[in-house]
Amino acid sequence: MIIALTASAAFLVFINLLSIIIAGWRMERSGKPAPLVRKRPPVSIVVPARGIEPFTAETLARAFALDWPDYELIFCVANPRDPVVAEMRKTMAANPGIPTRILTGDDRISANPKLNNCVKGWKAARHDWVILADSNVLMPKDYVAHLMAGWHNNTGLVCSTPIGADRKVSGPRSNACS
Repeated sequence: MIIALTASAAFLVFINLLSIIIAGWRMERSGKPAPLVRKRPPVSIVVPARGIEPFTAETLARAFALDWPDYELIFCVANPRDPVVAEMRKTMAANPGIPTRILTGDDRISANPKLNNCVKGWKAARHDWVILADSNVLMPKDYVAHLMAGWHNNTGLVCSTPIGADRKVSGPRSNACS
């Protein structure tokens, strides 16, 4: 009985590890640029944030360096005295050509703090296309193009699942695969 349980557990661990390896291999970034996107509508990027993380400066800088002709950044922070606001203002000052707003306040629409933080950005978005991107996502230059390339007439939602973490710090990183 114990031998059978041990063998079953070992088999399940093997299958789990194999599925992780296959998923990682399939999700590995090809290094290819995003597919050509013919329509490049303006987009609003809503970024909920809270606190300073080890890579805040890097992720903020990347948000301002996207290769998309018309986008706005809407940073949503519940507490106006949150230290991340100062970092956002510093990065905004270094990138005056990108329309950016910081919206603060704790909008209680649900029991989910992130949803509560995002709702003000969603409502304030100037464009029909809205991207929600966590503050710890390291967006590559072609992030918006990858997301828009994933949109088709029968699509309801495009998601860019983070696939890894920085070796020096924990936190998801997006590869913008859609």
